[in-house]
Amino acid sequence: MGKIFQTAWVNVRKMPSAPRVWLVAVFLILFSREAVSGIGEYCVTQNTAISPWIYPFIFTTNYYILLFFFNFILLLADVPFMDETQLFYILRCGRKKWYAGQILYVVIASVLYFSSVFILTLIWLAPYMKWQSGWGKILTTMAIKGTGNNAIDISIGQGIIEKYSPVSAFAISFVLCVLAGIFLGILMFVMNLMFKRGSGLAAASILVMLQFFIYFEISGRFLRLISPISWMNLSYINDTSLGYPIWYPFLGLTGLIMVLSAIGFWKIHSLSFEVQEET
Repeated sequence: MGKIFQTAWVNVRKMPSAPRVWLVAVFLILFSREAVSGIGEYCVTQNTAISPWIYPFIFTTNYYILLFFFNFILLLADVPFMDETQLFYILRCGRKKWYAGQILYVVIASVLYFSSVFILTLIWLAPYMKWQSGWGKILTTMAIKGTGNNAIDISIGQGIIEKYSPVSAFAISFVLCVLAGIFLGILMFVMNLMFKRGSGLAAASILVMLQFFIYFEISGRFLRLISPISWMNLSYINDTSLGYPIWYPFLGLTGLIMVLSAIGFWKIHSLSFEVQEET
């Protein structure tokens, strides 16, 4: 296990040196600011503090699902990145342990990325926020009455507030976001291993776009059932008309991750690796 963690840590440690990672960080700051800016103004007009539980609603708004997941794809667009260091670890650890380390790196990257989304939203809302164990007056009012003329892009779903406690809604949404990120990362990894580099980026981008068009162009329940990025939208879970049971997205994403990981594990034995330039 030590060599697996060491291989993953090499990738994590190199992240700050990649220009692409800094671009992702800038986009992350801008997107999180855009997502909650209107809510801060609404709190001022209502003269009421907001609770810290806005995260689940960011990822029930398809526009922000698109932005944040495209940004995540950019973060891992070149996996597996091969340089002299990676070739050294393949020789030192063996292909199996190196591959397990790459999968662990994808998991760490997904956890760090979506944790950053949550932390940044708290930072931007800090001047208007008060710790509350419940949903609070602001979120409840926006869910029931709407936001009036305020420029708020996030949809605050009344069904979510009625069905879930704030902690459970956040936990479900966060875990599903992380699982969706892991799925996309491993998909890009395996596609780039098996086909031309860039095929993973194309496949992941298509899946993210699919959830967007399903929402705006096609309201079919069947298409949502086969669109993995749609599964992490909390508003679809237990929806009697267009949704699915709560176990479905967890089982579906976990199953896809395991299948893709197994395909990559099988393919890794027959591949030849070449050094590439870092982007």
